[in-house]
Order: sequence, then structure tokens, then C-alpha cells
Amino acid sequence: MRHDGLLEHSGFYLSIITQPVADGWLAWATFERVRDFDKQESVVRAVRHRVKGIFESRGSAAAAARAYGIEAIDAGAVKL
Repeated sequence: MRHDGLLEHSGFYLSIITQPVADGWLAWATFERVRDFDKQESVVRAVRHRVKGIFESRGSAAAAARAYGIEAIDAGAVKL
């Protein structure tokens, strides 16, 4: 797996991950709540979702993960 980006959106961190496979690329979106790093939290809750489909390139997989992640956050589908 390759980490292709991290962005902050509406109170969440969204990590974009891609993975090469024999016939293309898989895409993953990992969600984590934005937290105060000064508080030294001992548990970090994160959820990883696989984006449906196999993509032609690493770039198209990363774009799909980004779009999926933002859509899920905006729809209120991410519960942590």
C-alpha cells in the first residue's frame, strides 16, 4: 500500500491510500477525527474503507479515494 495524501475536511483527516494489483490499482480512504495532539490521547480511532473498483492508474485510484472520502464525510456517513 502507498500513502498518497492526507487532507483535513470538516473535522476529519482523510488519508488516501493506493495499492497496485495485477490488473490495476485499488483505492482506500481512511478516516480519523481531527484531534488535539497536545492531549496525548492513547486511542486513535480510524476507519478504512475500500473504494469500489479497480483503477487504471495510481492517480485515478487516488482521485477516486479522495472523492469517495469527501462524499462520505459530507453525507455524514463517517461515524467515529
